[in-house]
Amino acid sequence: MTEKAPVHWCFITPEYPPTVGGVADYTRLVATHLLKAGQAVSVLAPTRGQAPIDNGLDVQTVLGEFGPIGFWRGSKALDGIRRPRRLFLQWVPHGFGFKSMNLLLVVWIWWRVMVRRDQLWIMAHEPFFRFEKSWKQCVAGSVHRVMVWVLLACADQIFAGNRLWINLLLFWTPKGKPIHWLPVPSNVPDRYDPQVVSDIKKNLVPDGILVGSFGTFGPSTSRLLESCFEKLLNKRERTSALFIGKNSDVFANSLIKKNPHFKDRIFGTGPMDSEGLSTHIAACDFFVQLNEEGLSTRNGSLMAILNIGKTGVGNIGAVTDSDWNSWEGFFVVKNIEVDRKILFVADNPEIIPKMEFLAKNLYRANFSLEIVCKKLLAYS
Repeated sequence: MTEKAPVHWCFITPEYPPTVGGVADYTRLVATHLLKAGQAVSVLAPTRGQAPIDNGLDVQTVLGEFGPIGFWRGSKALDGIRRPRRLFLQWVPHGFGFKSMNLLLVVWIWWRVMVRRDQLWIMAHEPFFRFEKSWKQCVAGSVHRVMVWVLLACADQIFAGNRLWINLLLFWTPKGKPIHWLPVPSNVPDRYDPQVVSDIKKNLVPDGILVGSFGTFGPSTSRLLESCFEKLLNKRERTSALFIGKNSDVFANSLIKKNPHFKDRIFGTGPMDSEGLSTHIAACDFFVQLNEEGLSTRNGSLMAILNIGKTGVGNIGAVTDSDWNSWEGFFVVKNIEVDRKILFVADNPEIIPKMEFLAKNLYRANFSLEIVCKKLLAYS
């Protein structure tokens, strides 16, 4: 009997490094790990300058701006890869241009599956726009649902970054076809110099607690954090705040402007490379991670914190996975309980080492890159 040829993974992604973005980092991490695991892997990405060389990973920047020429080039690249081919589409509705309504993408994927007989797997990083805010977004949301309906009908396997996405997508999925939960691993390594970490801590807060927050500090998140940290710093004099990541320096300066008496207790790093991020995350005693829609397993900032073995307090919202009721290592509570829980941790620092141990184990058991790729290979 002839042995079945191993499948060739063909990632279709709207972004790839050096472009900065969560989907770009996710694609690189998963693709390179699958390659190291002995899988045949290629990445088809948009045209963004010279293709990077990632330890032997075949990255082809042939998709242009996701128009007809880009998809023609994409087909030529795919046809040059031996069968069986597995298209692994990184689905983000606003990632493929044309004002997030690129119907040609769907036609191309449909043609690759139905005519060229490629296999389709989908990772839904986000499902579709909601029907809110403006009529333009409602129109886009309607088009997204049509796109999703066609893509899901073509797919052999479907994955989503959190369980709310699964619930939203099930209505548009053919009856009986499952959607699997696949968390998003950290893109920040857990490698840092302990001495540098110690120096940062001593420099910022020689005798007290350093409370961190890591993210991009958008308007809605900033409003929640502002209120929370003002209360914390007012009630606990030996506590300082360190904001980490893109726009963190802007947020820190804004908070100081409104509370000048806290100027020696509020710090912002601004954007940093991965080494700087891991070092500053490790310097914090615990974290406050708030989001208007709550924390979820596709929250890259939270994954980075858990990966480095740090704990903290977050809020429950619409996208929060129900598993947080049983997971240990990070306090995820209702919005009305956030301030009380933060003060509890600040007043009881002796619980932090145990929580850090649980946080690290939680990440390794559920969210790590190794776990994500193991789950993918299990469905092959």
